[in-house]
Amino acid sequence: DPRAVLDGVPAEDAEGEAMYDVVLDAVDGTLRSIPQHNRKNPETVAEARPEQPARARPLSPHLQIYRPQINMVMSIAHRITGAALYFGSLLLVWWLVAAATGPDYFAYVNGLFATWPGMVMLVGYTWALIHHLLGGLRHFVWDTGSGLDLASVDLLSWGTIILSVLLTAALWFYIAAEKGWIAPWQ
Repeated sequence: DPRAVLDGVPAEDAEGEAMYDVVLDAVDGTLRSIPQHNRKNPETVAEARPEQPARARPLSPHLQIYRPQINMVMSIAHRITGAALYFGSLLLVWWLVAAATGPDYFAYVNGLFATWPGMVMLVGYTWALIHHLLGGLRHFVWDTGSGLDLASVDLLSWGTIILSVLLTAALWFYIAAEKGWIAPWQ
């Protein structure tokens, strides 16, 4: 019991009743003992805190402490794909504006997207869109209160990454076959 040693005061009176509460000071992060009779009176609580020198606050555990887990990685990937969708959507707007502007400008923008860097960007945008959608569905399942046990969390997280890669590959395989870039059924 930390109250027994805090500030060198006894934690209980002769009848075994707690005489002090231990509180965390929001200003400097130190533990303080507050007499219980002062709990409901903020003025006396403030007076009961003896001034102590501020101690350095401990750092919260972060990435250098925790071993990456799939749900942690998927959370980060969900945020990254959300940001990627923002910039990819700007490119989609540019393409739509080019289509509305006229055939010459549309051909120019289409030509940029038809280059290898443009195609990589389109495939990446497609994966980000599918991955973010599946991540949103995963969160929707969690919002219903289902799938919150560790095995289900891991299964849904792995399912999100695997299914997003498979769906992106299937979509672009279909697009490539329709465009005549590949001939899969000959």
